[in-house]
Amino acid sequence: MGPPTVPPARPSRLRGQIYALAAVLCWSTAGILQRQVSAGAGDQLVGRALFALFALLLLSAASQDSRAPAAVRSLASPAGLLVAVGLATASGSFIIALNHTSVAHALVFQALTPLVAGLLALLLLGEHLTLSGWLAISLAAVGVLLMAGPGGGGLLGDGMAALSPTAFAIVIVVARRHRRISMAPATCLAEAILVLGGLPFIHPDQITSIDLLWLALLGVGQQGVGLILFTRAARMLSAASMGLIVLLEPVLGSLWAWLGTAERPAATTLAGGGVVIAAVLVKQWADRSATGNDPLATP
Repeated sequence: MGPPTVPPARPSRLRGQIYALAAVLCWSTAGILQRQVSAGAGDQLVGRALFALFALLLLSAASQDSRAPAAVRSLASPAGLLVAVGLATASGSFIIALNHTSVAHALVFQALTPLVAGLLALLLLGEHLTLSGWLAISLAAVGVLLMAGPGGGGLLGDGMAALSPTAFAIVIVVARRHRRISMAPATCLAEAILVLGGLPFIHPDQITSIDLLWLALLGVGQQGVGLILFTRAARMLSAASMGLIVLLEPVLGSLWAWLGTAERPAATTLAGGGVVIAAVLVKQWADRSATGNDPLATP
């Protein structure tokens, strides 16, 4: 177990909050964009990953960072490979979940992120959770249990929906523990893993030109830009606070799906989502009281 981490300075926390909220906004469009694609799950997974990889490589080339070789070498470690595999697992399982359950149901399962991330950070990083943190995490867990009840997504849908935030929680904790790992090449490697792993399951003849457009939006905007923002934020916020911000993704994503498709969330999904929102509000209110004015600071 490493030594306890020092809470980041206020300017760093503010940038982390902005990055995290922007990432959530990108990610929340996943459901409504995925519902526009007529191709199968394998085609969706590979297509989104391919466009995301293209966007990430293009951004890396445009930055002309002289530290790029060292950044790539940072992946040559178990921790670096774990981050890449974790990102690939989270992304792939989420797409599979969307194909086997409703958008709202798949998204609100992301509420597992703070539960797993907070516990892993406690065990591995020595990050202590306040009483308000435990209360917020407990509320989030209640919300998940409500949605896993009657009307759930079935074994495959719920299993993949739960695997996605668990993998993201691992990425959050590993990224904070091993700060020298460069997230840009890690995300590129994650997308490459998805492309190579999904090739046996694609059906190119079933992909239309309209599908390519939606997959490009999924890969470049929702996935690529979202991952870049997320991995930057993960370095600046505590694991528990980062996970709680990500809880806003299912709320926004469910709203977009409700407005843009024929899907209507089940009563249990609405109830679980309400509990999730309550968890975010509890954490923000308690931390604002403890720190004076920073709603997401780590006491």
